[in-house]
Amino acid sequence: MTAESAAQRQNMKELYNTTKLLSGKRVRVEKAVKGKNGRMLTSILEQKNQWKEHFEDLLNRLPPDTIANIAPRN
Repeated sequence: MTAESAAQRQNMKELYNTTKLLSGKRVRVEKAVKGKNGRMLTSILEQKNQWKEHFEDLLNRLPPDTIANIAPRN
């Protein structure tokens, strides 16, 4: 489908996608990440290390001291 035919059929999604593809301009936006101290991390390596540390802390926890006793619902 061409951009012109998409515009004639008022298919805005296809028109946008075709125009974006034909323009060849791709902008990659890097999201800002804050460290534990609140400082903005600017380098990709710092950001990756922060995410690694975050998920290590999140996923490597000790099991709970007590097990929840939840009765099944009938």
